[in-house]
Amino acid sequence: EVLLPRRMPQTFFQFMTRHAWEPLGIAPERRFIPDGETSDPEAECSRYEAAIARTPGIDLAILGIGTDGHIAYNLPGQAGPLRAITMGIATIRSAKSIVLLATGASKAEAVRRMRDEPVSEAWPCTLLRDHPTLTVIAAILPMAFVSGLMGPYMRPIPIGSTAAMAFSLIVAF
Repeated sequence: EVLLPRRMPQTFFQFMTRHAWEPLGIAPERRFIPDGETSDPEAECSRYEAAIARTPGIDLAILGIGTDGHIAYNLPGQAGPLRAITMGIATIRSAKSIVLLATGASKAEAVRRMRDEPVSEAWPCTLLRDHPTLTVIAAILPMAFVSGLMGPYMRPIPIGSTAAMAFSLIVAF
């Protein structure tokens, strides 16, 4: 979570409220996210990790990918002044299943690097590649780029009725 008041539209809390919790009817007491309004980010990180540790574990982690390969605010190198609390890579990797969403042509290079680059903190997405139940859903990539990503474990799923339409790509690494 970005270290801002929860009412601010830039927060992950607001994003999740608009795009997941409210549309799915998830009650406020079942919404778990780090507190971006904390005065002690280190203590909040510990609290959040401890709360996860008290559960049977994460069944499903659904993540997005950034154009720079970041996942869940796990940024490559020093990416600037962003201050946020996030779930660490080890906690994400502990999930029984991971679904990584890549939407838009701007994410295509990150998906390619996740597949092709050596595992490295320079591309945090590569740190998920060997997870036993990782599924990547890459949506709305141009067909020319989809063909460049195709490999033995990948299959395109047409979104539209013509070959000229964009494709979704489900990738099982």
